[in-house]
Amino acid sequence: MSLPRRKGFTILELMVALAISASVLLAGRALIEQVAAVGDTIAGNAATADSARVRARALRAIVRNIDITTDSANNFSGDARTARFISWCTTDDALRERCAVTLTIDSVVTLTDSSASAVLLRDTVPGVLRYLGDARDGGHWYRSWGPGNLPPLAIGIVFRADTTVLRVGDRG
Repeated sequence: MSLPRRKGFTILELMVALAISASVLLAGRALIEQVAAVGDTIAGNAATADSARVRARALRAIVRNIDITTDSANNFSGDARTARFISWCTTDDALRERCAVTLTIDSVVTLTDSSASAVLLRDTVPGVLRYLGDARDGGHWYRSWGPGNLPPLAIGIVFRADTTVLRVGDRG
């Protein structure tokens, strides 16, 4: 004789089903939290990279807009650690005005003008500045640039094997 078949679930089957469902939900939540953390990391890295691009663009603009005049009071001068020159800087009102600029380098490149001082580039080792005097035959780079009427053709920022070349503005 066979027992009659019951309809429904036993309490044990319900408990097992609830335990499995809870495990699946917890694993899903952990996965969503990991995805959110990765998204935050990517967003932070993108903001850092964007900020670095903006600072590098600002540095290029300052050097490109060096005031090339024959005024001997505002001569370009530089050595391996510091360059001083007059440039056309953009103000908060989007106007351009002349400003005295000091570019210094150690393990960071710092640009100081009349409005502020800002770190523009970073590396783990100290770098040096170089000055392009002549572009012929692959270029002639100098360790210092004495006060003269004209600035160099470009400024090189050298960190280990990485060199950033900043072209000095138009010459006519």
